[in-house]
Amino acid sequence: MKELMSLRGMLWGVVAIAVTALISGCVTRETYESQVKRATNLQRLLADEEKKRNVDVRKLRRQVRDMETQNLELEDRTRELLAQVIGLQDAEARMQEEMGFLQLQPTSVPDIEELTVDIESIPPLEAFGIHETAVALETEFFGTTDTPIYHEIQRGDTLWNIARRYNTKVHVLKDLNGLTGNQIYGGQSLIVGYQ
Repeated sequence: MKELMSLRGMLWGVVAIAVTALISGCVTRETYESQVKRATNLQRLLADEEKKRNVDVRKLRRQVRDMETQNLELEDRTRELLAQVIGLQDAEARMQEEMGFLQLQPTSVPDIEELTVDIESIPPLEAFGIHETAVALETEFFGTTDTPIYHEIQRGDTLWNIARRYNTKVHVLKDLNGLTGNQIYGGQSLIVGYQ
């Protein structure tokens, strides 16, 4: 009977071990399956995030290309506007020059009959002691022996203001100084005439 009891105790021990192993195997299997599901979900989430990131990167690259294109277009437009501004400044200088010229003109127009001259009544050049060859020589000389008058440009000076101050025209100042545009700079010396 002792043996039976000991056998029964052993049998219950084996059953207990088997039940424990069976239960722990089920828990382990459930745990394993839940871990597999969790890992699968994490992989899916990571793949979705990677796709979203790639889409965002493509969008950003497209936006950068669009902004670069817009920047180039704005630079072209800026150059065009700058050329127009320079053209308008030149036109303004010409208009100011013409306005100054018009202001210097007499207000009354002489009668056309006063300007008529009878060419036949003009005596020949020899009557004044001038020979035709002397006249031809004088007209060929374009230089001057006079001393130039200089003006040092101050801040705020324009060709139009300087021309007005010295009773001349903008195009004359440009010709005397070899200028092609209306740009002048402080400290620069301009020839404004001759003494």
